[in-house]
Amino acid sequence: MRRGSSFPGGVRLQVLLSFLHRARLAVAFAILALAAIPAHATSFNIEGVFGNTDFTGPLNGGSFVGTYTVTGLPVADGTAVALTSWNVTLFSAAHVALATFTTANSSAGLDGNFAPGSGDLLVFEDPSSDFLELQFADPFTGVAPVIPFAAHLGSSYASFAGIGGNSGALDSVVVSGSSSAAVPEPASMLLLGTGLAGISARLRRNRRRRG
Repeated sequence: MRRGSSFPGGVRLQVLLSFLHRARLAVAFAILALAAIPAHATSFNIEGVFGNTDFTGPLNGGSFVGTYTVTGLPVADGTAVALTSWNVTLFSAAHVALATFTTANSSAGLDGNFAPGSGDLLVFEDPSSDFLELQFADPFTGVAPVIPFAAHLGSSYASFAGIGGNSGALDSVVVSGSSSAAVPEPASMLLLGTGLAGISARLRRNRRRRG
């Protein structure tokens, strides 16, 4: 938080600790990303809304939306897992995209935090210090509401984001959001349907031959 900020000291401490925590996570996620991509990753959608209180950042009144894939849920306390792919965009109140996190330009992962029941963190961050940090109740299975900033579980972490840094003038709090199971795209459903139709046709032919 910048010197002279009018925000409460507790919020300043929370922001500082969260910044240090994300720095640690960025290193951990970069190491994890070097491993082979798991064969059975699950896809999820995320979306949410930024509020207009606590901070005065450019995301105030805006929103976020995106998708990500991950394996190994729920995450054990005290451990972290890297996401296998992601594409998440942060929008201003005028729906202008201010940051987009992708597999190619950023780091991302899930952190099981430090103690049982303290919540799991879904974190995205790029080299420009743009970030999105979402907290979920422990254990997080990929489908759950985001714990909003004002009701965060941990004493040091919460659901919020920042554009270009971490201070009162750059951050914005998350007031609502959710992570949900991704629905297969129509093309994938068409391929599945075509495959099932082919199997059904073969079974009918086999029955006719046996008859």
